[in-house]
Amino acid sequence: MAAQPAFAKESSPWLQYTHKDMEELVKQQLSVFRNERVLLQLEDNLEDKVDQIIEEGKSEFCWSVHFAPGFLARLFFEGFLPICTNVAAHDPIWVLLPKLHRRRCVMHPSEARIGKGAAKRCKNFMFSVDRDLDAVVAGCVEQHGQSWLYPPIIRAFTLLHRSGRCETVAIRSVEVWDEDGSLVAGEIGVTVGAVYTSLTGFYRVSGSGSVQLCALAAHLVAAGVQMWDFGMSMAYKTELGAATIGRAEFVRRFRELRQVAAVPFLVPGAGDSGLVRARDLVKAARAAPGSGQAAPASPTLAADACVATN
Repeated sequence: MAAQPAFAKESSPWLQYTHKDMEELVKQQLSVFRNERVLLQLEDNLEDKVDQIIEEGKSEFCWSVHFAPGFLARLFFEGFLPICTNVAAHDPIWVLLPKLHRRRCVMHPSEARIGKGAAKRCKNFMFSVDRDLDAVVAGCVEQHGQSWLYPPIIRAFTLLHRSGRCETVAIRSVEVWDEDGSLVAGEIGVTVGAVYTSLTGFYRVSGSGSVQLCALAAHLVAAGVQMWDFGMSMAYKTELGAATIGRAEFVRRFRELRQVAAVPFLVPGAGDSGLVRARDLVKAARAAPGSGQAAPASPTLAADACVATN
């Protein structure tokens, strides 16, 4: 029996179709996939595809019907940010949308503008990484709705998170906890070599989103991350210190940094619990030479802007 698309369900009429069949069906029904977006397939040389997209000025969005974790890892390794969409009105037809932004919002994490009041705001929170991806995913869906976190991409992210922490590409979860041990903010991200990309996040308590950004910036510095990628530009990202660069320049920098040995992403001093005081991280970052503390951010940075970055 032919391999079935990752989005097929037992009750779905699409179960009978192969990936090739599904590609043809999607192209027949939706002209945007037929005429405007680049189709990415398992056998493609994705680096060549990136070069083609840049040289020909193609759309930011490509598309695929493949959700294998290894394929998503290859997409991340080339600088794509994959999201998922449903293109059917009834039975779901999941399509992967790898995005290669025309303008990318990036910074070195040491340039983050962590204001003088950041440590004070962080005093009642704990910070961790890779402690509870499932809870972070649930928080993102709770705040933003299903958005692009549909079942097949969640499944792929989860498998990459569990199996790829020591590999060049690894899905990460970032968590902020209150004094009672409740998860109050978090985000999903990905590391590729010395690049960390924020994918999407959430917050539940006033101030906790800003705490997460400040503590994460401090952690990325300690982990040796050399580029913090935010995807598309938004006001809170530029307030933090990020700037936009063109697609070709982003890919050039990204290809250099992805070759750097994978950064150790464990939080120093966290101990067996995996938790560290967010205040301690931020204090250390503000004291570090070359930090962005000279240009303090607004106390309402992002108004807790842990939001989708794609």
